[in-house]
Amino acid sequence: MKFTELSEAQWYKIQQLMNWSPPLVRGTQRTDLKKIWNSIFYMNLFH
Repeated sequence: MKFTELSEAQWYKIQQLMNWSPPLVRGTQRTDLKKIWNSIFYMNLFH
């Protein structure tokens, strides 16, 4: 199975399920959640 990254449609569905909106920017920038989800899916598929 080949996985590169989430499509915009897949990412949109995950965001809707999380029911989360980014907080106001303060201090250190937050990590991009899409990158985190891509890593989780990659690790689950290949390890």
